[in-house]
Amino acid sequence: MKTSSVAKRAGIVRPRGGLVNFGRKTPRPAAARNNPRNRYTLFSLRPHSPGSIAGGSGTVPSANGTREVMMKTANGSPFQPAVILAGAVSGAMLRLLRVILAGVRLAAFFGWLLICWTLVTGGTTVLFLARAGRQTRLGFGVTVMHWFMRGSCRIFGLEIEEIGERPYPGSLVVSNHRSYLDIAVLGGVVPTSFLAKAEVARWPLIGGGGAAAGVLFVRRGDHESGRRAADEVVAHLEAGLSVTNFPEGTTTQRAQPLPFKSGLFRRVAGKPIVIVPARIDYTDDRVAWVGDASFLPHLFGVATRLSSRVRVTYSQPIDAAQQPDADKLRDACYRAVCQPEPASERLEDRLRWLPRCWRRTASYSILGGRFRVKVFDQPGRWMGVGPLRRLHQDLLAVARESVDEMPGYGPFTGQRSAYANRVIAIAYDIATGEPVAFTAMVYLSVSLDERTSASFLDRQAPPEVVIHLGLTMIRRAFRGQRIQTPLFKKIFLLPMWNLKRLRFTVTNIAASPAGIGAVSDYFFNVYPEYRCQNTCQAFHREVAEQVLSRHRHEFGCSEKAVFEPRTFVVRGSNDPAGGGAYQFIKDDPVSRYRDEECNRYCREGLDYSGGDELFQVGEVDVIRSLWASRASRRRLRQKRKAQPPPELQANS
Repeated sequence: MKTSSVAKRAGIVRPRGGLVNFGRKTPRPAAARNNPRNRYTLFSLRPHSPGSIAGGSGTVPSANGTREVMMKTANGSPFQPAVILAGAVSGAMLRLLRVILAGVRLAAFFGWLLICWTLVTGGTTVLFLARAGRQTRLGFGVTVMHWFMRGSCRIFGLEIEEIGERPYPGSLVVSNHRSYLDIAVLGGVVPTSFLAKAEVARWPLIGGGGAAAGVLFVRRGDHESGRRAADEVVAHLEAGLSVTNFPEGTTTQRAQPLPFKSGLFRRVAGKPIVIVPARIDYTDDRVAWVGDASFLPHLFGVATRLSSRVRVTYSQPIDAAQQPDADKLRDACYRAVCQPEPASERLEDRLRWLPRCWRRTASYSILGGRFRVKVFDQPGRWMGVGPLRRLHQDLLAVARESVDEMPGYGPFTGQRSAYANRVIAIAYDIATGEPVAFTAMVYLSVSLDERTSASFLDRQAPPEVVIHLGLTMIRRAFRGQRIQTPLFKKIFLLPMWNLKRLRFTVTNIAASPAGIGAVSDYFFNVYPEYRCQNTCQAFHREVAEQVLSRHRHEFGCSEKAVFEPRTFVVRGSNDPAGGGAYQFIKDDPVSRYRDEECNRYCREGLDYSGGDELFQVGEVDVIRSLWASRASRRRLRQKRKAQPPPELQANS
């Protein structure tokens, strides 16, 4: 007879000399068979030798001739039936609790599915009746699907670990395929649409809700269906929506993905599309859904687990425009999925000192409605691939008609990181829609220990957010139309809202009298300024030294430039050999300030031939700056009234 499963869990080992009978009727001699007390024994060995039981045992003679054995477990502890019974009961209770947990999770999942299905179908219908654009409807559907995926991950206890930079809107994500849970994992991390097989469209609720949310369905083996789906993928990407595809075409339980199919890569190769390879790894292989496993039983098994850990690794983006060969592009993505190479540091980790903006854009009309100003705060942290590329092209279009040589620093590089800590205001001509001017400010971090209160734990003070005024460019055909002043005023509104502050520390480096004079008149506590009324404080010197030592690459200051603490003049900032911004206009009539005193101050203090610029540090108070601006214009009017008419000056 085999040892019972309960005895195995208790650690009982069958003796070599005989069988262990647990709770069974044992043969007795005739004399002992008539004794009711000896009718049943808990354990008996036949035949056996004393001490043959693993873990040790003791024999006790019985009146009926048998030898009763005191059983011990394999670890030497006494055998306790109550412990075995408690273990069996606790195992049964644990299985019952898991079944209850699965029932609660499945009920919550289908309830959440019904809510999101109602929301996405009803919302898209309302938007369609309201004649909203297709991009608006798709964006709404993708957002609701993101809510559904993220909620589903929480319902089933999926703990997601992210490695690498998250894909930005408008990216094509290609990933390995392990389970249907891959869709919930990737869709719960970032809002994205999916390319799914046509059979999913017939699933109750999921098919209809997915179609309303922008999921693209393709029939396997149908080349025409694949071509139409590939065209829809490109349309989604150009509209700023991310799309996730599983190029394997099916799920696999192997750690090594199956070879990628090249259908979609033929459509996107050579186009300005960013591809982000992703790899999904589960800690438990039982989560994978492969073979002929049924959906609902597998889903029930996943729901019985307390939690499941999954790791998502995003490799560095691949620019499809740099690879026109579809096969090479496919192979590059396959290698990136098999052996991910994530970014060493995420963009958000580098900008922890800068609060995220809750209001991203603003739009205003200026100069009687002739121009439309659009302001973007920190666009590199939230803007999609396509819109960010168009914003970059608008800046280049203005720069090409403003300067003789294209700058090669900051936002002109086109890198996303250069737009992550900037606020940009662009003026568009309403008649033509062309960009005519822009101004770009950059957020910088400095440590101002003297101006922040130290805590009782003597921890390091948090970095102070400083706004560098950056540069302003206006097309030559639109200069002299007073665009710079309203453009400059509107750009401060978003930082005021997003940083929740009315007072900022500002810096500026310029050589043109117009920029130096505007900073001197519109801000307060500015040093240096052309009227020479303010004195240099430790605050001014500390900010200037930190900005020029750590952030001069943000505004194109030459590495060979030398800062003079006494005059705040940066010698050789625009040195042509140093790679600075020497190409900007310095002595153009448009760069002259309305106050001649400022023009004279710049001519006497700056050597334009040597590439000198003046570094200014000040503070801006939104309310106070408005009054200062009005006071500056009032003083200018009074000075003009005090001057004699031009006819009298000519006669004299």
